[in-house]
Amino acid sequence: MRGDTVFALESIKFDTLNTLHQKKGNDFRKYDILADGLQVETSIEGEYQTYKMRFEEIGFEDVVYSRKPSPITILLFISLLLNAVGLVVLLVRWLSKLGLEGGLISGITAALTVIILGLFNRLFQQQTEKVIEGTRSITFFYGSKEVQEVNDFITNLKVKQKAYIRKKYMRIDHLLPVDQQEDTFYWLYEGDFISRTELEILMEELDNRRIME
Repeated sequence: MRGDTVFALESIKFDTLNTLHQKKGNDFRKYDILADGLQVETSIEGEYQTYKMRFEEIGFEDVVYSRKPSPITILLFISLLLNAVGLVVLLVRWLSKLGLEGGLISGITAALTVIILGLFNRLFQQQTEKVIEGTRSITFFYGSKEVQEVNDFITNLKVKQKAYIRKKYMRIDHLLPVDQQEDTFYWLYEGDFISRTELEILMEELDNRRIME
């Protein structure tokens, strides 16, 4: 069918986008498009996961959201900051009594400041993510520098999924019950894997099979 030729051309166009590897700090997400699905490997906040999703399990209802620090996180940081300031003051006084050079005091103070600022950036940096829903959700880092790459990868994933689903299910199988295949063809149409015209052709072939049987 003409549609198969179009999907083949699209697959060639996106062949270089079969892998997406994202990293933020110690967290990472890695996605590899396989012949029959998506291989997922993630490590988020120390929790490591790896699994495979079949193309049939992947949906494309998407939502973009920004994650902000919770009120509890803010209160904890303020408490930590106050304690750190108090610790610095006590440390400076203690080192001064010991007659240590001001350079050492300044160095220690600067080190603590760097640690606090690093923690601040870690906790309060707004993180935008894009999630596509299916049997399991697939989440991407979606900052301004990642938007184009993520969108291109998702487009490629759709193309590969559609081509695979069409090849696997868009045919008459004489070993399967007619009613079951009829349900499959309606599923293909409702999932936008085939057009209405293609559905009508397939249903006509099924009707011919009924007559022959």
